[in-house]
Amino acid sequence: MSKRNNLSTVKPIKKAKKSQASQVFIYILAIIVFSLVLLFGYKAIKGLITSSEKIDYVHFKAKLESAIKRVDYGDKLIEEFSIPSGFNEVCFISYEPGVEIPSTTTYDIIYDSWSSNVKANAFLVLSDEDITPFYIEQKMKATDGANNFYCAPVNKGQIELTIDGVKDYAQIGPP
Repeated sequence: MSKRNNLSTVKPIKKAKKSQASQVFIYILAIIVFSLVLLFGYKAIKGLITSSEKIDYVHFKAKLESAIKRVDYGDKLIEEFSIPSGFNEVCFISYEPGVEIPSTTTYDIIYDSWSSNVKANAFLVLSDEDITPFYIEQKMKATDGANNFYCAPVNKGQIELTIDGVKDYAQIGPP
């Protein structure tokens, strides 16, 4: 009878080891699935944020171009524009032949863009090296009163500009 007792105790021990091994496998599988869900969720959220920033940029550019188009000779608009998140300034230069901007502009990249005839007359400034240039099709000039460029500081995600209708162009400057 002692052999039977030994055999019956051995079998449950093997079953317990098998069930422990299957539980470990289930936990590992659950951790892998959870990690994949987190990874794909992070990528999806990051993609949505990037898309949102692109939409903010397109909306800002379209609203700015629309305001410039609306200005006729003698008109004066003072407009506020929402700026995509993260940008510190928006700079404008007078981009046309014969118009000089001083080499002492706030950002070297903007001066280099102008002196190299790169077709860009507006710049979203994130930092000294991270500047996003774009071109406004409508005829415009920029001035801070003394120079042929103007940088508007971003305050709480907004800038305020004065857009004057002068001759056949719009002049952008401080409010």
